[in-house]
Amino acid sequence: MSLPGAANAELLSLAFATSSGAITISRLRDGLYLEANQGFAEMWGWAVGEVLGHTTFEHDIWYDAAERDRFVQALQREGRVRNMLCRFRRRSGEVFHGHMSGSLFEANGEPHIFAVTQDVEDIIQARQRAEASETRLRTLLAHIPHGIREIDMRGVILLENPAHADLFGYEPGELVGRRALDLLADPDKAAELQQVIDSYDPAAGPRAGGYEADMTRKDGSVIRVRVDWSIQPPVGPGAPPTVISVLTDLTPTVRAQEELRHSVDELTRSNAELERYAYIAAHDLREPIRTVTSYAQLLRRRLTTAGQLTGDMAELFDYLETGAHRMSAVVDDLLAYSRLQSRAAPFEPVDLDGVMTTVRNNLARVIHECGAEVVCETPLPTVTADAAQMVQLFQNLVANALRYQPEADSHTPRVVLAARRETAGWAIAVADNGIGIEARFFDRIFQLFQRLHSQREYPGTGVGLAICQRVAERHGGAIDVESEVGVGTTFTVHLPDVPPEDAAVAQG
Repeated sequence: MSLPGAANAELLSLAFATSSGAITISRLRDGLYLEANQGFAEMWGWAVGEVLGHTTFEHDIWYDAAERDRFVQALQREGRVRNMLCRFRRRSGEVFHGHMSGSLFEANGEPHIFAVTQDVEDIIQARQRAEASETRLRTLLAHIPHGIREIDMRGVILLENPAHADLFGYEPGELVGRRALDLLADPDKAAELQQVIDSYDPAAGPRAGGYEADMTRKDGSVIRVRVDWSIQPPVGPGAPPTVISVLTDLTPTVRAQEELRHSVDELTRSNAELERYAYIAAHDLREPIRTVTSYAQLLRRRLTTAGQLTGDMAELFDYLETGAHRMSAVVDDLLAYSRLQSRAAPFEPVDLDGVMTTVRNNLARVIHECGAEVVCETPLPTVTADAAQMVQLFQNLVANALRYQPEADSHTPRVVLAARRETAGWAIAVADNGIGIEARFFDRIFQLFQRLHSQREYPGTGVGLAICQRVAERHGGAIDVESEVGVGTTFTVHLPDVPPEDAAVAQG
């Protein structure tokens, strides 16, 4: 090739002036610059006048001289090079990537290079960022414990992570190219899902959903899998939509739920048997206790009439009758406890103000004898409950409050009820000014037959609060306690607006 003629000088000058790339003419043997445009100056940071008459080596234009050698050798071999990726150094010292194209031509009897360079540093960096992002994504997918796959609109697996292959007992990548829906154990479910894919309209944008299904592993075993899927619209013109799915193995959870359900059923049957046993035992004990009590009273009367009841003997009869009465009270409370489920009634709207009217009537003699005040500080709500058990619950709490009071003539027992609204139910507080309970006994007082005081101090069976807790729990609620010794105790019953459905069914 020879230098352009006069006819092309104007075109060459125009190209030099308007090109965004760097255009140079340099001598092959030493890299001496004969021409350079403004694009070169802007790209490297050298003024055109500063490079003309100087070599590429003087201004350290190349980052690596070996790359210039590679470019020159390609020119000598082919006569022309297009878009060779090379590294260069700007005047500031910054290194950048460029695509360099060039041709050899003869001038003054020796070869010269006509070169055009485009700065592609932004493209290279963007590509590097994309590659790094893809690497991180692949690493993330490789370590996610859930199976992830991409399928096309025919249902064929295009991509899977190792966890997806492992979920079905295959080697990584072994399922690629196979239909994902063939893994479903139920063909009807596969047809249903394929219909969802076929009905997808790309114009509607992304679509997502999820399902649970039995799927078949490579060894033929069946597992329960949760699939959350999303149909992705085309990423560009002509590109097809794809379906991205995340698969979670529910098999351990399903098995655990089945085992838990079995355990609950066994526990329920066991509890029912214990309740029946407790009921039968308590029921059968009532008659012999009545017999002991009746004959003890009859014998006392006869000995008294005969003048043979001495002081010591009278005391022994007192112990006998007291023990019998106490045993009778224990049996009655045990029967009441066992009947909480066996004689439970269906739930219905229950006005707790009406419940408290019944409680006051039932405890009227006790309230009168101790001169107590039993008041409702706020109106009590209507709740969905077993009416008889609500009476049992609040009567036990009020009776307890009246029983555990200081023995002082100037002291007036006071029981105050108040209701407050909670997020999804009611809290009804029963507060007293009694002797109080130490915090370390809070858990113990709700246990069956657990008492903190002797019969001489405060008589009772230790069943009342256990009944209260069980009634609250049957209604899907709870009961808690706050207390200060010497000041008083507050029991708070929490009752939900909607009790559990299974608890509302009467059992017998």
